[in-house]
Amino acid sequence: MPTKKKYAANWQKRRREYLIGIHYTCEHCGVRRDQVVVNRHGKMDGAGIQVHHPNGDTENPDAILIALCESCHQKDEWRMRRREDREAELTMQSVGRWYDQ
Repeated sequence: MPTKKKYAANWQKRRREYLIGIHYTCEHCGVRRDQVVVNRHGKMDGAGIQVHHPNGDTENPDAILIALCESCHQKDEWRMRRREDREAELTMQSVGRWYDQ
């Protein structure tokens, strides 16, 4: 079972202030919270703007943040997981080569 991420004590305040400062706009595609978009189920929906930790550092009270719509957030999370998987695979290959010597 996946563990729930921990967030810094100031997370909700920073999140709200960040979204207000960026006018609830996705920093990747430019969609705004008040725009209607097609969601992942193919239905019309309001663009949900979320705050993302691009470096995964959720517990850091001064972490880097970026505002993303739901679609861009999912794509970015997928890219992060792929990168982590590739790094783990390369590590295992390195250990295998070292062990075989």
